[in-house]
Amino acid sequence: MVSDRVKNMIENILFWAGIVTLVLWALGKSFGIIHSPNWVEMIPYFSIAVAISSASTKVGRTLEKIDNIDKRVDSIDRRVSSLERRFNNLCIAVIKIGKDVKEIQRRAFCLNSMRCPVKR
Repeated sequence: MVSDRVKNMIENILFWAGIVTLVLWALGKSFGIIHSPNWVEMIPYFSIAVAISSASTKVGRTLEKIDNIDKRVDSIDRRVSSLERRFNNLCIAVIKIGKDVKEIQRRAFCLNSMRCPVKR
């Protein structure tokens, strides 16, 4: 199995090989170095096709990565929402405990001072 890194390197090599072939052909043709039959005249079209196919493969991989990132962000959003709900529930529980503690302190003070109408 070929790793993504190797695939990426091969795509880069194909892309730049197509571009370099096209540039060399254009320079050779413009300086009169290339006097060619019809099949050689097709070289720029082949090199353009190689460059376009390589670029489209890279664009496809990039779009896949963006889609994966989008899915991960959605997952994180759901987890953050869950954490917010749990945090709000904890805040409510802490407030309730605080009120209970104040009531216990009030009753303890009343019992100790004997000035409270709390039943014993």
